[in-house]
Amino acid sequence: MATLICFKREILELSFSRMLYTTITYIDSPIVLRWFKNLQIFDYELIIISCMINNHWVLMTINSLYREIKYCDSLKGSGQEVKRNIFEWLKQFSIVRYGTELFEINGDC
Repeated sequence: MATLICFKREILELSFSRMLYTTITYIDSPIVLRWFKNLQIFDYELIIISCMINNHWVLMTINSLYREIKYCDSLKGSGQEVKRNIFEWLKQFSIVRYGTELFEINGDC
């Protein structure tokens, strides 16, 4: 009889409300960056951001371990603009917080 061994590993997860994407899209970025000045975003493996785009919910996941941004949309949209906005916000955040661009993304952003 075969035995299945499963290892469970806890990950550090950070979840933001839907207001984050709306805020970084429409409000001056330096103001928003100050809100996160004491937060170590890149210490988290998985960052989850829910977004309301044209009256439709989508989910963004940022995996800092694998340096990936994923756009999850039940309507199969590409989400290029959303990914680009999140990526630009992460770059600005890392420059303000750490003085350098710490976050390079694998994929098609």
